[in-house]
Amino acid sequence: MIQSFKKTTRLVVVVALLASLVVPATPAVAAGSFVGGAYDAPMYVPNDHTPIAFRYRVTSGLAPLTSYYLKVRFTAAPTPSSATNRGYTWNPATTRWVQERDEWIDFPVVTTDASGQLDAWAWTKFGDENVGGVDRYLLVSLSATGDATTFNSDAPPLVTVLDMETEGTWIHNGVATGAAAAKRAEATMDTSDTVIFGLSKTEANLIDDDGNGVDDEDYGPAGRTGDYRFGLPVSTSVDVYLNRNVPAGTLQDFTTGIADTDIAAGAIETAAPTAVASLDATGGAALIDLDWAAATDNVGVTAYRIMRWEDLVDISPPYTPVHEVIATVAAGASTYEDTDVTKGVVYSYEIRAVDAAGNVGPRSETATAAAMGAGELGGISDINRYLTSVAISRATFETGTVDTAVIATGLNFADALAASGLAGAHGGPLLLVGTTVKTETLDELDRLGVTQALIVGGEAAVSAAVEAQLAAPGRTVTRVAAGTTRYDTAAQVADAILQEAGAPPVTFIARGDEFADALAAAPVAYAQAAPVLLVKPGSVPEPTSDAITSLGLTEGVALGGTAAIADSTLATLDGLMSGSVVRVQGINRYATATAFADYAVDNSLASYGHVGVSTGVVYADALSGGARVGSLGGVMLLTKPLELSSATADALAANRPEIDMVEVYGGLAAVSQDVRDEIAAILQ
Repeated sequence: MIQSFKKTTRLVVVVALLASLVVPATPAVAAGSFVGGAYDAPMYVPNDHTPIAFRYRVTSGLAPLTSYYLKVRFTAAPTPSSATNRGYTWNPATTRWVQERDEWIDFPVVTTDASGQLDAWAWTKFGDENVGGVDRYLLVSLSATGDATTFNSDAPPLVTVLDMETEGTWIHNGVATGAAAAKRAEATMDTSDTVIFGLSKTEANLIDDDGNGVDDEDYGPAGRTGDYRFGLPVSTSVDVYLNRNVPAGTLQDFTTGIADTDIAAGAIETAAPTAVASLDATGGAALIDLDWAAATDNVGVTAYRIMRWEDLVDISPPYTPVHEVIATVAAGASTYEDTDVTKGVVYSYEIRAVDAAGNVGPRSETATAAAMGAGELGGISDINRYLTSVAISRATFETGTVDTAVIATGLNFADALAASGLAGAHGGPLLLVGTTVKTETLDELDRLGVTQALIVGGEAAVSAAVEAQLAAPGRTVTRVAAGTTRYDTAAQVADAILQEAGAPPVTFIARGDEFADALAAAPVAYAQAAPVLLVKPGSVPEPTSDAITSLGLTEGVALGGTAAIADSTLATLDGLMSGSVVRVQGINRYATATAFADYAVDNSLASYGHVGVSTGVVYADALSGGARVGSLGGVMLLTKPLELSSATADALAANRPEIDMVEVYGGLAAVSQDVRDEIAAILQ
């Protein structure tokens, strides 16, 4: 509760703030307490992030010419308590606020004089709006070692923590102070009473008052120089002093404002605007829209200050975050578009109205919202699968930036299923060829600056004639995998991946007689430079088991249900790998693709920021699209050509806030316009 105006302040701690960090020496006296502490301190402390300045001293109990870390905190008892401690200390050497539970070495360093004494100013703030209307001790603590060996002030004064929303108000200078440098600013009961209600220093104080990373606060009418601001009880008569003198103007017997207002002391008028009403926040694509109803004022509102914060996490007990002013808009405005946001992050907002004299009204109600991804829909296609792979490469890679491309046949899926991880290991595209090489494919290799083309598959898949077409001056062609079976080829590709990129975080396993499950894995295999090994539904082929053993593959993810990979097959794989093999499955290929996308996102292997969508009944577009999606860290979903698969629709809807772009690969024969329209409707 708020205390009597006649409460006196008691002596407290002292320290001299050094601009450079000094390595503390071991004290020559026993640990415990020192004589001194905060002796020139405010009577009231705001419970928010309003900084206060106070003087402290050490008269005895510390070693001479010794450096100490300085910590200021507000405690429920005269000694520290981890459950009730609050407060931040300003460190001028690092220009940051240090929370009382941070490491000692983060706090400012002060040094005693030849007599073991100190007399200096310190800056602190309470920082927790969950607490208010209570008394706390203003405790100064010093540590020479940066550990639990702490010296606490022997007689810390009591201060009253004001709940600024209900029982406190702020005052700042409504007229220019004329101070060219930081000066003592205070509010007292009257000229004959030295009880300090509020104590601070004028700007420029080199203090980032609102914690936004910049000392940009401007409370007075003539810029930062000489500004002051402190918190006091509501409707209280005070005298305002600057360097212990009452400046010219109406600063004697000044009456503070109503709760939660910020009054311009000495201004021509000191009535604050009303609170802003009906604040609403709505998350949109990469932005949050705010709208509100106008406030009123006796001389008219001139501006609105928009404040924003994110909830603090992993802090117990919970401090409240700084309500940072992100924008000031003109009086006629009733909307604001916040585009400096991160998708998926929940932001809180409040608005205060400002009048011509600089009086600031109470906070509005809090509104919260999260921005969504941009939610754009695009597509890449051409007249056939070969030119579509070229178009995807053009959209993904800048001219002259790729030295290695992976080549696979577009006539059969078997060899190409394993190729995405290899393309990812080299950071290049996966291009498809048929019985000949399209001119556009050769042009794309030239545009990219490819000096090495890696063929996946034997001559039955990619002929010697095609190999010869790919060769060019300055470009070598290497057949890195040419197994007798698709399982053997996939194993050889895995070996090539490890030779280029080292051990993968995980190995993906899919059936080799179907393509859908391997297609879903392709983007993540690209992004992680991970192998895709193939199995039969009822057995693990020898090339696959040999690759797991010889390459030392430890962690596996098997895609598909028991019809795709039997439990016995999964058990064999689990026995071969020293780590674990997990199954990711859905009721069909579309649900398996979404289940795998969720798995990849949950395990930080991919994100829903970029989503590729391909037909689940033809493999070619998803093969080349997988490299693009993987290069962007996204996931691949599958759909029926004429109807958006329900699992895919559900995944897009559930992850809409995260989605920046959905790209459909292939033409209208692969993914119809109706399906594209359904996707667009989900993204709106």
